[in-house]
Amino acid sequence: MTVTKNLSMTLAAVCFAALSGGKAWACSANPQTTNYTAAALRSGFSVPIADARVPGNAAPEADPNNRTIVGLWDIKFYDDTGTVIDEAYEQFFSDGLELMIDTSAPATDNVCNGVWVQAGPGSFKLKHVSFTFDASGNLQGTAIFRTTVAVDAKGNSFQGSTEIRVYDLSGNLVYNAKGPVKGTRITVDF
Repeated sequence: MTVTKNLSMTLAAVCFAALSGGKAWACSANPQTTNYTAAALRSGFSVPIADARVPGNAAPEADPNNRTIVGLWDIKFYDDTGTVIDEAYEQFFSDGLELMIDTSAPATDNVCNGVWVQAGPGSFKLKHVSFTFDASGNLQGTAIFRTTVAVDAKGNSFQGSTEIRVYDLSGNLVYNAKGPVKGTRITVDF
């Protein structure tokens, strides 16, 4: 396999930043239908994820509004033009774990698991991981999402930024993308 074709296959298995006929994938992508844009490679936000429970990390400040990220969210990933390029349901659990299921096909791994911590009043950091596959279901590598969001004063929406790094099976970084993310809390009310 040529380097170009191998890179294309790896990029096609990437999370986030795919645009094709209005369909995009955050946790994985189909190489036959994915069109990567310059928007996916733009510069943006990056933050290292740190667990506040690890010695040496300061505890977050108290939040007078008691905003929390715990719950179920409808999240959207955007490109630099404001176009939604992926959507997912994301669950933040009170024990610091997270689960996301996005709109990509289940065979290409549309499930990501992660960990989160409160970074300050109403702000949260997330790191979640996913395996990446090609359209035939062959393991291609891993993807790591690093996201920081701020929950609004009412606790019903958040905004932030995500960085995605994709690694091949040898651990080499083959793709890096950054961009905005927004979430709306899902409640039991209709």
